Amino acid sequence: MTPPPVGDVAGRRAALEGLIAHGDTAQPTPSDVTVTDHHLLTDDGEQILLRWYTRQGIPDGPGPAV
Repeated sequence: MTPPPVGDVAGRRAALEGLIAHGDTAQPTPSDVTVTDHHLLTDDGEQILLRWYTRQGIPDGPGPAV
């Protein structure tokens, strides 16, 4: 796929959402992982999905991230 042109923020967001949606279905989330969704409000009023993955049994603190 050719990326949308520079400055096409809506097109780039749509392309990224499609990529993320595909990744979510490519492999199931392990049963010992909790997924929490958050939303970030951008300066232009759009919301961006932020997804936090927490593995059970791992102490709080710094750890791997995606």
